[in-house]
Amino acid sequence: MKTVKNVFILIVWLLLGFKLFIPAQPFLCKVYSHFVNFPTLKDATVYEGTVSVEGEEKCRRSSCSPPTYYVIDSSGKHEIYWGLPGDRYTRFPKNAIQGATGKFWFHPIFGTLQEQFITHKNEFNNPDTWEGQSFFHGIEESKSLFEEHFKYREHILIATPFFIFLIFFIEP
Repeated sequence: MKTVKNVFILIVWLLLGFKLFIPAQPFLCKVYSHFVNFPTLKDATVYEGTVSVEGEEKCRRSSCSPPTYYVIDSSGKHEIYWGLPGDRYTRFPKNAIQGATGKFWFHPIFGTLQEQFITHKNEFNNPDTWEGQSFFHGIEESKSLFEEHFKYREHILIATPFFIFLIFFIEP
């Protein structure tokens, strides 16, 4: 009976740790980026196809999470994003990028490293504004945006409960 109780307590602790890890994830990824070089285009997966945007911006507590972006190609539907996991941001509004066609160089930790696409008329935009415009953002621009976008003060405060948890979990 005692081992069942200990296993249950361990599971509760691990669930609590995971719950605290999710908000700390952007800070940990940013710290990781100081030890590992920013990825190159060779490290990225290239998706070439049509962009589909699902959902709307969700705002709470003065922060907005972006809609979900997908690239649809012959092999299926692939999610792309800009920014770190847990700290994603909107790079293009839904009305501009919905239905666009092009290439996206994507890295699972650092997000979209480079994009080259052409916008098309869709149900959300004015055809005179967006039809046929070509966009290219290189890896250097993505790297500088990655550095500018991250707010250390905000993320260290959010990650602090996870570090306190680690101290109490590891300490006997």
